[in-house]
Amino acid sequence: MPACSAYRRLRTGVLAAAGALVLACTTTSVREQARRSTAEELRIGEVVIKIDEAAVEADRAQRLREIGTPEAVVRKLNEYLDAAGFLGGELDLAVTLNAFRLPRGARWITGGMKGNDVLGASIAVRRGETAVYAADVEVQLGAGDRSVGANYSADWAHDSLVDMLAWEIAWTLTGVADRRGEDAVLEAGKRDSVKHAILVLAHRGRLSYGEYLKYAALGKIGVENTALAAKYDACGARKLLTLGLSECRWDPDYR
Repeated sequence: MPACSAYRRLRTGVLAAAGALVLACTTTSVREQARRSTAEELRIGEVVIKIDEAAVEADRAQRLREIGTPEAVVRKLNEYLDAAGFLGGELDLAVTLNAFRLPRGARWITGGMKGNDVLGASIAVRRGETAVYAADVEVQLGAGDRSVGANYSADWAHDSLVDMLAWEIAWTLTGVADRRGEDAVLEAGKRDSVKHAILVLAHRGRLSYGEYLKYAALGKIGVENTALAAKYDACGARKLLTLGLSECRWDPDYR
C-alpha cells in the first residue's frame, strides 16, 4: 500500500523506542459486487470451491492443486462459519480462487525481496440461481512484514494466507447478516492470529495489555485499511508507554 511509507515515518520515533509495534503493510481487500436484503437468516448448506483457470496462470493453478489450497480454504472457512452459526441452511456459498502468488525457494535469504504473498477469491451466496450476496476478497502478506516463519517457509505463509482469506470471507458475511456471529468470528480469528481480527479487537479496546504487547511484538497490530492511522498509532504508543493505563477505546463498533 502506498500509505505504508507514511506510516513508517510516523512510527520511527516513539514506537521504535517502545520496541513493540512492528511495521505492517499486510492488506486485505473486499469489493462487493451485489447485495440483496433478505429477511431470512444467513445459513450455508454447502461451500463449493474451484479455481478460476482463466484468471490464475496455469503453473500457479497447478501449484494451488498440488498444495491443497482449495481443500484447506474450505476446511478453515467451515470452522469460521460454524463458529458464527452460519451452517445448516439451504444457501450455497461458491468460492472461486482467482488470485495467487506465493514465491518459494530461499525465502530466508531474500525475505522482503520476494514480493507479497497473495490469495484472492470471488464469493457468491446463492439460493438456487438467485444471488443473495457477491464480492471479491483478496488478502496479502506484505513482503516486508511477513513473520519469521513465513519468510523461512512458503508452507507457513500458505497456511497464513488460507487463514486470512477464510476469515475475511466469514467476517464479510457477518456484515451481510447484520453483524450476527461477529464476536465468535473475531475470537476465532484471534485464536489463529489473523491480523485483521486482532486489529479490529484492538480498535475496539478488547485486548488486554498483555495481549496488546504479545500481538504488537508479533507484528499483528498496526494500521491496515483504515483512516484512523495517526490516532491509532498515537494511542498505541501511549498504551505501551503507560503500561496499559491509557485506554484506546475510541471506536468500540469498529469493523
